[in-house]
Formats: sequence, structure tokens, C-alpha cells
Amino acid sequence: MAGPELGLAIFATVDLCFKYGKALVEVCDRFRKAEIEITKRTTRTQAIWLRTKSQLDVLRQLAPILEEEHRNNQEETLS
Repeated sequence: MAGPELGLAIFATVDLCFKYGKALVEVCDRFRKAEIEITKRTTRTQAIWLRTKSQLDVLRQLAPILEEEHRNNQEETLS
């Protein structure tokens, strides 16, 4: 390879390096943000579960004194 061919090959290689380097940085950035998002969602899920667990405990205690229609509605909702 001589002269113009070498220049074009170098230009194409440099262009590919910029293209894939930018893509690599974007992927790394997404992974970093994903870790933060996973932590947030895990915390939110734990909080929702604690609230749900408390509500289920209250419902379990109230079940014996609920009217039949209300109890049936709760059972249907939970199933």
C-alpha cells in the first residue's frame, strides 16, 4: 500500500476507532446508570413488600369479623 491508499486506510481506521470508542463509552455509561437504577428499584420493592406485608397482617386479623360479602371480595382480590 502506498500513498493515497495508505492515507484512506488510516482515515477509515481512525473513523472506526472514534465510532466504536464512542459506542463503548455509551455502553459503560448505561451499565453505571443501570447499577444505580437496580439499587433504587430494589429499595422500592423492599418498601412496597413491607407495606403489603403489614396490610396482609391486618387483613388476617380482621378476616374473622368481616361480613361475608367483604371477606369474599378480599379473597377474590388477593387471589
